[in-house]
Amino acid sequence: MKEQSRTNQDLLLEISLLQRRIKELELSEKEHLRALEALQRSETKFRTLYDSTSDAVLLMDQNSFFDCNDAALKTFGCSTREELCGMHPADLSPFVQPCRTESRVLGDHYIQIALKNGTHRFEWVHRRADTGETFPCDVLLSPMVIDGKTVLQAVVRDITQRKRMEEALLKEMEFNSTLVESSPAFFVAINADRTVRYINDAMLRALKYTPEELKNKDYMALVPESDREMLSGVFSTLITRGQPTLNENRVLTKDGKEILVEWHGRAIKKPDGSLDYFFGVGTDITDRKRAEEALRESEERFHQLFNHMQSGVAVYEAVANGADFVLKDLNRGAELIEGVERKTIIGKRASEAFPGVRDFGLFEVFQRVWRTGETEFFPARLYRDERDHGTWRENWVYKLPNGDVVAVYTDITENKKAVEALKESEEKFRLLFEQSVDPILLIHGNTFIDCNEAAVQFLQLSGREELIGLKPADISPERQPDGRLSSEKAREVIEQASRDGTNRFEWVHRTAGGEDFWVEVSLTVIPIQGKQMLFTVWRNITQRKKAEQALLKAHEDLEFRVQERTAELLGANENLRKEMDERTRLEDQLRQVHKMEAIGTLAGGIAHDFNNILAAVIGFAEMVEDDLPRDGKSTLRIQRVLKAAYRGRDLVKQILAFSRKTDVMRSPLSLSPLLEETVHLLRASLPSTIEIILSMEAASDTVLASPTEVQQIIVNLATNASFAMAEKGGTLGISVTNVDFRPDSPVLSEDVKPGEYVQLAVTDTGHGMEPHVMKRVFEPFFTTKGVGEGTGMGLAVVYGIVKGLNGSVLVESKPGMGSTFRVSLPITRTDEKSKTGKRQAVPRGSEHILFVDDEELLMEWAKDTLERLGYTVTACNDSTEALTLFSSGPYRFDLVIADQTMPKLTGISLAGKILALRPNIPVILCTGHSDSVSPEKAKKAGVKEFLMKPLGRQELASAVRMVLDAGEEQ
Repeated sequence: MKEQSRTNQDLLLEISLLQRRIKELELSEKEHLRALEALQRSETKFRTLYDSTSDAVLLMDQNSFFDCNDAALKTFGCSTREELCGMHPADLSPFVQPCRTESRVLGDHYIQIALKNGTHRFEWVHRRADTGETFPCDVLLSPMVIDGKTVLQAVVRDITQRKRMEEALLKEMEFNSTLVESSPAFFVAINADRTVRYINDAMLRALKYTPEELKNKDYMALVPESDREMLSGVFSTLITRGQPTLNENRVLTKDGKEILVEWHGRAIKKPDGSLDYFFGVGTDITDRKRAEEALRESEERFHQLFNHMQSGVAVYEAVANGADFVLKDLNRGAELIEGVERKTIIGKRASEAFPGVRDFGLFEVFQRVWRTGETEFFPARLYRDERDHGTWRENWVYKLPNGDVVAVYTDITENKKAVEALKESEEKFRLLFEQSVDPILLIHGNTFIDCNEAAVQFLQLSGREELIGLKPADISPERQPDGRLSSEKAREVIEQASRDGTNRFEWVHRTAGGEDFWVEVSLTVIPIQGKQMLFTVWRNITQRKKAEQALLKAHEDLEFRVQERTAELLGANENLRKEMDERTRLEDQLRQVHKMEAIGTLAGGIAHDFNNILAAVIGFAEMVEDDLPRDGKSTLRIQRVLKAAYRGRDLVKQILAFSRKTDVMRSPLSLSPLLEETVHLLRASLPSTIEIILSMEAASDTVLASPTEVQQIIVNLATNASFAMAEKGGTLGISVTNVDFRPDSPVLSEDVKPGEYVQLAVTDTGHGMEPHVMKRVFEPFFTTKGVGEGTGMGLAVVYGIVKGLNGSVLVESKPGMGSTFRVSLPITRTDEKSKTGKRQAVPRGSEHILFVDDEELLMEWAKDTLERLGYTVTACNDSTEALTLFSSGPYRFDLVIADQTMPKLTGISLAGKILALRPNIPVILCTGHSDSVSPEKAKKAGVKEFLMKPLGRQELASAVRMVLDAGEEQ
């Protein structure tokens, strides 16, 4: 019984313990469920990180990979995970690592280290599975437990770029250190305050300084004053642009000498973006510059000699081992001899360039000279080919060090002809010499060596033998009529003839019978058989001398009567002089008017064609602008083309305005802002040796003008002034002041009204002008500049513009004292109106337009432009064809646009015939320039709108829409 009782107690205890264990298990299960949920969340985060990281992540046991992320597939060039899983790391590696250990052995070793130490990081070389290309990696192995099993996680990062950068940086550091230490180049570091931070030994040696002498020294003290402003600009550019620059400047050595250095510089900045220092690498180019200049001068002398030789020079290159020769170069002398242009025969074989060279015999000389190198003279022979019908030539042929063969030859055809002509001339001379009625003698030195029969008879000699060997003084009286000894005077006139080539004078000779007679002697130097002879001709003027003596006496009688008459005429002459001065002044004014009319006619004559050209440029440029993206570089460039074309259009208008062929749109304009803008542009275009001083003291500077006119005045006057100071430099002064001209003011032109004016004065310190130059300075095409330096139109344009603005332009100048041009323009009290540059929408339409212009480009532009705006366009370049087309269907078209200046039918004539067929058809007339038609005349002829070329798209579209809309309203 007792045993049974104990058993029950034991059972109760076991049941109690079992119930407690059940509760513990229930609690443990809840904790396990919570742990499983946390584990699932953790695994989800891990998988997201695992798949999204950019590094390759792989899971492996001790033998192979069994999982990887997408980055691993991309890194190792695998397409699927199944392709990579099962591989050992050595399977994706070269057989041997850079340390010369097999990849499999070394990989297993690193795996054991990671399992033992808990992690291991190392560098490894892997190979892509698809291309076999190897790449360096950074590998991190970390053990981890998955499902109770220890595995390894491998994180692999491709460090190819880093390795390249490290190697490049290491090489660069080693190279830079060696370069700075041993380079002959200059290295300099300059602090932000422009003090010297570092200068290498090469630069110190060149400047002859020690490091201590330049440490913290102001770097600008090492630069000549004339280069400091430029260098300051370089420093500013380095800071603002942040890009390296290339520049040249001079540097001063310790003893004051200058060396020219070419610098590559850049600004080194701190991490916060502020300037740390400037760094420059320089090269001493002083000797190089001198050598370049000497080489350039040498080459220039050679080319001048080569191209200015009268002899022909041809350079040949041997080909096919001397079997033939190709022409490499030809000088101007050869071009003239051959009658060909160099460019047409260069590169041809000798027999092609000169077909007669083989028959001439020169080809064999080329081959001998090329083989032997010995220079040969090829004597004169007659050369013929299909181009040259026969010229005598002689050649020198020699070989250049580079193997080329050179022929220097001379056309002596004229010499040959001259020899023949000389023989014929000598025969004619001897015939003339003997048969002349005037005495002819030959003098050699101071002695007669020959004479003709007329001289023998003149001197009353028995034969010419009596004269041979005598001197001129031997057949003359002892003294000439002026009292001088005949022997001295004869020697003097002979020496003068020998020096000048000729001499003419009067002389007294004496016959063998003792009779004196006057002769007019002509001495001329001529070469005979290599000797300089005096060809002497006598003309008997004895009777003329007697007549002169009689006239002299009569002259003395008349002189008294002339003096009396002179006194009477003096008074009349004074009155006549005053009248002539007035007439001269009026003639000058008339001449100026004629000149301005002439330049106006010239400007009007070219305006039409030039405006057609500009119209095509503007039109097609606008089309290109529409076709390009708005923010592209090409759009900016085509807009600059348009800007230049519009400037050309304004210039044509300005020329026409200057020539009084058209009116310029003018409005109240303040001169000061425009002057500042123009001077800013001038500073960039004028030489640095010219200083510009601008002074604006005008209280009121508003005039009625266009900006283009005023800028043209300023630029032309400034350009003229800069030319006067081109050699030595100087000061260009530009000032604006107010002046009040009274009716009696001496500086006013006659056609300028008194009143308040703005005076623009342009002064230079140049060489000044002579009075005769200053008088003609405003004449068109008058210039003191050399060929290619100017046209003489600049000041004429200024004169025309100023006169068109009802102003006055005067010039003051003296030689060596510079010049001042004063332009006075009347003040206008109306404030300058502001202009808006808002771009207007281009109106469109769908009507049918007939467009007629004889210029193909303008016809093409108008057709494309109007069709882009929605219109249907029929284009013609023949006015008669357009009339036939319109006649066949007058109601097909809604509008006709015609050019004025066309062959066969002008625009206004075509409009008249079209309006006769259909009176209500709107017509637009276009012209670049025409004296024969005006807007008023066009309106009277029925034309609805009159447009001046060149036209922009906006102007054409607006005119078309306005005319068509007006027709619809009617």
